Amino acid sequence: MFWNQKSSKRRSASSSSINTFEKLEPRQLLCVALSGSISQDTTFDPVSNNYCLTGDLTVDAGATLTLNPGVEIEFRNLANQLSIFGNVVGEDASLSRGEFGLGKVLVYVGDGGNLDLNGGVISPRSVIRVDNGGSFVADSTEFARAPVLNLHEIEVLAGGTVFGTNLNWESDVDQGARRGVVVRDGGSLTFENSSFDNFILFEAGAMGGIFDSTLVRQLENFSTDVSITGNDFLQHDTPVSTSPYLVAGLDTNTFESHQTIGLRNGRDDASATFADLKQISNLTNYRLDASFFIGAGQTWLVQPEVTLSSGSLQVRGIFDVQGTIDIHNVRVRDGGWMRAFSADVEFVRVWDGGRFNVIDSQVRSVDYEPGSEGNLVGSEFEHADLLSNLFISQSSFNRTLSISPLSVWSLTNQNNTLALDSQSITLTGVVPEGREIFLDSVPGHQYISGQSVASNTVGDLQVYGRLDIRPGVVIRQFGFPEVHVYQGGEFYVTDAALLGYLIDVNEGGRAGVINVSQGNGNERIEYQPGSFGSVINSPAWTDITLLSNNVWLRDIALDSLTIAATRAEILGFQALGISFSSGSIVDLVGDIDQDSTISGVPNVQYRLDSTDGFVITRGSRLTTRNGATFVDDDVPTEFIVEGQLFSTDTRWENSEFTVASTGFANLTNSEIMRAPVDVDGRLAVFGSTINSRIDVAGGGVLNAADSLLGGITSV
Repeated sequence: MFWNQKSSKRRSASSSSINTFEKLEPRQLLCVALSGSISQDTTFDPVSNNYCLTGDLTVDAGATLTLNPGVEIEFRNLANQLSIFGNVVGEDASLSRGEFGLGKVLVYVGDGGNLDLNGGVISPRSVIRVDNGGSFVADSTEFARAPVLNLHEIEVLAGGTVFGTNLNWESDVDQGARRGVVVRDGGSLTFENSSFDNFILFEAGAMGGIFDSTLVRQLENFSTDVSITGNDFLQHDTPVSTSPYLVAGLDTNTFESHQTIGLRNGRDDASATFADLKQISNLTNYRLDASFFIGAGQTWLVQPEVTLSSGSLQVRGIFDVQGTIDIHNVRVRDGGWMRAFSADVEFVRVWDGGRFNVIDSQVRSVDYEPGSEGNLVGSEFEHADLLSNLFISQSSFNRTLSISPLSVWSLTNQNNTLALDSQSITLTGVVPEGREIFLDSVPGHQYISGQSVASNTVGDLQVYGRLDIRPGVVIRQFGFPEVHVYQGGEFYVTDAALLGYLIDVNEGGRAGVINVSQGNGNERIEYQPGSFGSVINSPAWTDITLLSNNVWLRDIALDSLTIAATRAEILGFQALGISFSSGSIVDLVGDIDQDSTISGVPNVQYRLDSTDGFVITRGSRLTTRNGATFVDDDVPTEFIVEGQLFSTDTRWENSEFTVASTGFANLTNSEIMRAPVDVDGRLAVFGSTINSRIDVAGGGVLNAADSLLGGITSV
């Protein structure tokens, strides 16, 4: 037999041991015990003590179990399961976990199985799994609430089908577990005209829908084959979580004004093209529950009155905004395009190759990186990093502004308004090859440079094209600003001021500083070998490094100069008007590899700046004259004459003076002080003083007349 009435047998038994058992066992444990299998059509009628599973019970394929009104099947423990491969049909019948509620309703509907309930009650703590080929149909059935353990679970697997109408489904609203109804890929579930207080999830690839029902808990849908239509969503702050591309299907539902729709990546969005975030009923709030990626060929539209918040977003498709974007991390990537029209935007970073157009909008912070694109028209910005070539018109900048030279003309000539906190515009970025930029002053504001304010990163000016700083412009320092002029680049400053700047002119670059009088004492310019340019009538620039033969200095007063030794002769040209403050040092760099002249200049001492020795190369000639004075640091530099040296009225201090075997040195009315002299070649001394030791090697020649010499050692 598939079932037996053990309780009736016990009541008729006369054994004293059975009687003793009846006295100890509570009456509620007595039931019609069920286990095994049902292989033929069977009907259960109501019994006084209910039916209960004492083991697993299976309804075989081809068999039908009919539950007449009033029948109750109890699942008294946590292990026994009702498995259905035939049919179970119930009319106002119930599935329960027993009077004490210690069991769990476990039902599995397998291939070919069907569970059909009309009316009746299913106790809390129920788990119903509908597998491939199985079906579960419920009409006017109550999924009951209890004081504790209220969770109901239905899992619909691929190929399974569930249909319910007029259901009353209650659960524990404080239940934190994300369990309830789960419809897997390929499963189908449809509920109509019902009331739900439980979590519902449609995975990608699921089918079915929820129609004309009331939902208290959260519903999640990530399938294009599911319809959510005509429902009322109550109480829950985030009643629906779905893919952005499925939001449009929610517009027939009703929401409360405080609610928010959560957006999650729950499906393969590669095939999606359009996400329309719009006002539904009186709901206007959407929340990103994760990091999103708008792929190439995909479009999001945030309609007016809608707010999108939280999470993060990367854009490589199209992102149109007409509402409010309260997201702290929107990144427009290479190929992406974001468009804001009458919108309110929190923060956007536009990467190289990305585009962001802002029309009649308000933006708290935007960062255009080099190589990005955009139009900023009729909009307001609190913080802006504009480090690319942008069109800016009729817009206002109210807190901080960093800008590339590429965008300055548009900023200053297209009716824009500046009301910056410090009245300072941070200038940083790149002038690309082939571009000519003319930087004009901005009334009421000054430029600063050295750091990009909005992104808080150091940003020097890099010139590959041409940048002209026009008269009247003042650029103040922030940190340690630099201008780098690269091969083919041109940089000119005329009647303007770059306070505290270093201008670094690389090989093939060109820089001119003309009529610049304003400075803060920290201005420097370095002309590298092979560079071009001039510094003319610019008293602000008092520290120059001149390592190129293609640069001229004129009408300037210097405190410090580093110069290629072969160029030092220009300091003796009085017509150039080069002067020095008292005690100035001119550092000589490089060897003498061509005929050169170094003359004495008032207030100047020449310092040999080489750790490998300062050499007059063979075949070259150096002439020193007119009171030229050569000094060295505490660690002497060896002065080596391999070519020819003719010194008149010259003073040498603290240098190791060596005349190589190929060299010839002629000192007239000169001095060598505190410096040992080694002679391997020829040294002629006339009317001069050498107060240190002189070593003449075998083959060396020393000729002296009218001179004062120190000790001489001949080897």
